[in-house]
Amino acid sequence: MGKTKPAGRAGNGRPLIEWVFGGVSAAVVAALILFLGYQALFGDARPADLMVTIERIDGLESGAAVVVAVENRGDRAASAVAVYASERGDGASRQRIEFDYVAAHGVRRGAFIFSEPVEAADLLVEVGGYTEP
Repeated sequence: MGKTKPAGRAGNGRPLIEWVFGGVSAAVVAALILFLGYQALFGDARPADLMVTIERIDGLESGAAVVVAVENRGDRAASAVAVYASERGDGASRQRIEFDYVAAHGVRRGAFIFSEPVEAADLLVEVGGYTEP
C-alpha cells in the first residue's frame, strides 16, 4: 500500500493554509518596514506649530484661574514651551508658564493665576518660544 498525502497539505506536512497566511504576513511586515524606513529617510516633518487658547476662566477667592491649552499642530515635538499671559494694555502684569514637553499633534493644559478677576477679552496669551527635544 502506498502512502497518500492528506488533502490540503504541503510537502513537509504543514497545511497549505499555514503557508498562505505565513506568506501574507511576511509580505505585510516587509511592506510596513519599507514604509517606515521611507518615511524616516524622505518624509517631510513639519516643525512644531504651537497655538495657545483660553479654555475657561475659573473664579477663585483670591482672583481668577485662566486655564489655557497649548496645541501642537506640527509633526515634531517641542520642549520647554514658554507661554505668556498679560492683560491688554498693561504689560506690567505679564505671567509665564513653561510646559516641559508638548508632543507632536498633542495638547497640554495649564493655568495662570491672577490676583483679580479678569475677562477673556482683556487677556493676551501667546507662545514665547520652545526648544527641540
